[in-house]
Amino acid sequence: CLSVTKWVHFAHGDTGLHNLFKRCFKRTRPGGYFVLEPQEWGSYKKKRHLTREIRQSVANIQIRPEDFEDYLQNAIGFEKVDVIEPPGDLPPNFQRRLRIFRRPLEEEEEVQQPEAKPRKRKRAA
Repeated sequence: CLSVTKWVHFAHGDTGLHNLFKRCFKRTRPGGYFVLEPQEWGSYKKKRHLTREIRQSVANIQIRPEDFEDYLQNAIGFEKVDVIEPPGDLPPNFQRRLRIFRRPLEEEEEVQQPEAKPRKRKRAA
């Protein structure tokens, strides 16, 4: 999910962002990884005057980019794995960290189920 959270936020507010994160969680296999590159809050403030709708969306935002890690872990269910720092030679507006999350293994996969006994087949008469 690279450089899209701000635009989802602008178009659909916190609800849209929550739905995006929920879909990403559902579409990530257990044990799979989710990579997030959110834009910083300063980037939101620079673009908030594009339209009246965006200005209203930004004014109503409660889940800010600095809250995403916590939100993804506590509200969505991801586990934080790592943060990758950007190379120093990038332009300042592309100096964004990549945040790596993992969908936990499902509980039933971690606990081995006893093998089912084969059923006896009925013979056709």
